[in-house]
Amino acid sequence: MDPNRDNQGKRKRFDPNSGVVNILVKAYEQAGHWQTKQQILSLFADDFSRAELQEKIPGLSKWRIDQARQHATEAGKGQPLPKIPSFHSRIEHEKVDYFIEYISRPEFVQDMALGTKTVKLDSGEKIIIPAVIRTVIPSRIIRQYLDYCKEQEFEPASQCSLYRMIEVCSASMQKSLQGLDNTIAEGTEAFDQVFLMLEGLADQGIREIATQKLLKDGKRYLKNDFKTHIGQGEHCVDHCTVHALSDSSAWEFRSECDHQHCYECEHCESLEEVLREVAEMQDKVDMTEEVRGRLRFEYSECVRNIQAWKAHLLRSSN
Repeated sequence: MDPNRDNQGKRKRFDPNSGVVNILVKAYEQAGHWQTKQQILSLFADDFSRAELQEKIPGLSKWRIDQARQHATEAGKGQPLPKIPSFHSRIEHEKVDYFIEYISRPEFVQDMALGTKTVKLDSGEKIIIPAVIRTVIPSRIIRQYLDYCKEQEFEPASQCSLYRMIEVCSASMQKSLQGLDNTIAEGTEAFDQVFLMLEGLADQGIREIATQKLLKDGKRYLKNDFKTHIGQGEHCVDHCTVHALSDSSAWEFRSECDHQHCYECEHCESLEEVLREVAEMQDKVDMTEEVRGRLRFEYSECVRNIQAWKAHLLRSSN
């Protein structure tokens, strides 16, 4: 039997009037390190809404609450974070070249219209290169690089070394290169609206931390990883541009693939599944038909904007 659930199978909640919660709040306030505070907050972060937690702990940010809930899901309530030992060693030239070649891909950098930089070699020779803008933050690039090395069975350098190398390979972060992209903006806003809907469901007693995590993973996947998996020869229907962009109603805009689509992307399937789960969760809430109809319409618009964002990424990569 799960110790976190009662006899009816429902998840146990802390009694807000009990002294245990007050003791945990006091321990949180007296903790001297952020990791200790996160461990303590993870013990009861899932049992109260954000507003209730902020009322109990003045000055507590929503980001801290989300981090504590994520800690409870991934590491366990009150469990310490595992310590990863780090070792210093000389980096092989092959690993350096492999990483530089990866971060120079067009998925991560884009040339600027104006501006150059000068690289001076040990021999005294100077090389002029165009200035570039990095469209993905360094932490995302390194995470994707480690996954790529795992797929290619290549032993990469340590994360500390990768961060040092990407800091040396300077590039400006993207601000507003080509103006606002309405499709991407509407897609990201749609995810934010779905998160707000989940908060409203949590106030009604329906709270699924796993659903929130899967939704965040889906947004992160579309924002960073999806465009690196797109190509004309992909064996996944969601990643193959020839298949996904073909119009079945007009032969002028249709092409036949010379390969089979025998794979399914777990990230794409997970995003579709979590969107269906949110719709099912909304049907379980007790509300008037007028409110339910308005909520269904708003949610259908969010799903349509998310799917339009995914299609826009396919067209842009093609």
